[in-house]
Amino acid sequence: MSRLKVSAIYAIANRINGKRYYGSSVDCTQRKWQHWSALKNNRHYNAHLQAARLKSSQSHMGNKQPPHVRLRISRTMTGVAKSPESIAKLRQRLMGHPVSAETRVKIRDSLRIHPLTKVCEFCGVLFEPHHKKRNRQKTCSEECRQQQTAKKRTRTIPPKVCPVCGQIFTPRKPNHRRQKTCSTQCAHKATAATRRLKGGTTCAS
Repeated sequence: MSRLKVSAIYAIANRINGKRYYGSSVDCTQRKWQHWSALKNNRHYNAHLQAARLKSSQSHMGNKQPPHVRLRISRTMTGVAKSPESIAKLRQRLMGHPVSAETRVKIRDSLRIHPLTKVCEFCGVLFEPHHKKRNRQKTCSEECRQQQTAKKRTRTIPPKVCPVCGQIFTPRKPNHRRQKTCSTQCAHKATAATRRLKGGTTCAS
């Protein structure tokens, strides 16, 4: 048989000085024994409550409940039957005041996103972007977006002049920015010339 859970706001009161600790829990019985276990093992997170327990721990070692602490539960209105009049009052209060049709139109117009026009970066046509892509949409349609992407991928690479043989060549795509010679043979010749030049300066010095 399952144990009945009590959802409540509780207070732990000190019987000597009258100070109280307030808390709330959906299962007040379990929360009570969590407090008692923490106080008994000297690991409660509330320093004042733990100090009240330690004051009488030597003279009351066998008590399950701390002698200076008393648990008082203030039950909530959960599970209490309400009359039809109370239910009607609660429903009317939660519904709020009625709003006229003119006010609703004004609220709708104020919240509506005003249209924004842009110029397509591919075809130059004026278009209205999607309301969820107002800031990042740059083309008028999916076809223009695909053609613009393909154009960026197939952009022309400017030709270069080989410093070894003087031939004009088009660099390869993967390393066109750092390619300086037209072929592998010219690259080997340029590397050998650079090494000889460095070796000659080292011998001269």
